[in-house]
Amino acid sequence: MTQHAYRSWLWEKLGERCVESLKNHGFDARFVPDSGAALSLVLEMTRGLESFGFGGSDTTRTIGIPEALEARGKTVYDHWREGLSRDEDLDL
Repeated sequence: MTQHAYRSWLWEKLGERCVESLKNHGFDARFVPDSGAALSLVLEMTRGLESFGFGGSDTTRTIGIPEALEARGKTVYDHWREGLSRDEDLDL
């Protein structure tokens, strides 16, 4: 097994353990293999919902979730949006 294959396997196993632990504590957790699958899952799970707020999650931005939701006509409240005044940011 190459070092890359080992790392991939290890991260997958750690992810699966994390999901199991979260489920044991009442969370609806899912494991996906990559960011594209994560984005697809989020978009599927949010079908029928209209507005979304994002706190400080860099992961959601890296995956492109806010932009994908906006592209589907959803209302997105994101205090990291560029160009917001201080008052607009506080209103979010």
